[in-house]
Amino acid sequence: MWGAFVILLDDSEREVSRVLSNEEGAFSLTARRPGLYKLRTERIGYASTVTAEFPLAAGETRSIQIEVPVDAIRLDELRVESERRCVIRPEEGIETARVWEEARKALSATRWAEAQQEYVYHMRRYQRQLDLQTRVILSEESEVGWRTGVKPFTTPTAANLMTLGFVQVSREDTSFYAPDADVLLSDEFLDSHCFRVRFGDGDRSGLVGLAFEPVAGRDVSDVRGTLWLDQETAALLYIEYRYTAIDLNVERESFGGRLDFDQLPNGRWIVRRWWIRGPIFSRPTAGRAAKVVAIKQVGGEVIAVRPAANR
Repeated sequence: MWGAFVILLDDSEREVSRVLSNEEGAFSLTARRPGLYKLRTERIGYASTVTAEFPLAAGETRSIQIEVPVDAIRLDELRVESERRCVIRPEEGIETARVWEEARKALSATRWAEAQQEYVYHMRRYQRQLDLQTRVILSEESEVGWRTGVKPFTTPTAANLMTLGFVQVSREDTSFYAPDADVLLSDEFLDSHCFRVRFGDGDRSGLVGLAFEPVAGRDVSDVRGTLWLDQETAALLYIEYRYTAIDLNVERESFGGRLDFDQLPNGRWIVRRWWIRGPIFSRPTAGRAAKVVAIKQVGGEVIAVRPAANR
């Protein structure tokens, strides 16, 4: 069971703690208080399993052996024709639930790895100016260094984004925010977006996507996009998205972003590469409003990873 997450659930099915099993499949979890608990295992590409409920007394240590399924989940067997409607909360659809479950595992694993800070990451961050029409790089600034934690960018809470939007204008600047793992997993996001399954073609051949878009009636800036998974392994490969409900008098497809996911040799998941694109405005003059003249792209990538103790 190497590379699987083992999750401790209380008697209300709430997650108490989780840990990644080691090379031998061993793990250790701690309960906060006595009570009745279950263990749930999650491994991308395989069905999850839940143990029978067991009691834990104060100070008790219990050894539990878990038998996990060995049959792989195959996303290439999906029948998308059976579900054309856009489903709010993907777990409520037949086929969307299968794709969402695998994407959710990867997002949860990424969020967990970001919080551990057990590793340091050699990262390159950059800021580019792109031509509005051709996307040719006009200028670039970058920096390289080691840092603890690999959360690629700062994003407000899901509640904030659902209220104020993913594009927020202040007196000083216009901020374009990306949907990170916390946002995508939140009830606020799942309740305000609908989902449908789509198959990739062309350069996305062999992929299956879980497309998302805002529900009708939302009047703030939002995002629509797709979580792309490998049909054979069910691994989440990348997320691409574009902003909606923004009026910049240019093609809105120019502005959005992408997050590329990767699994490290030890089983942890990280965002390996990412970028966000927003507009660069001209200076307003008397009688003439500012207009979009170029694209600003900020992004980064993880070059290498090593334990924090060896920094």
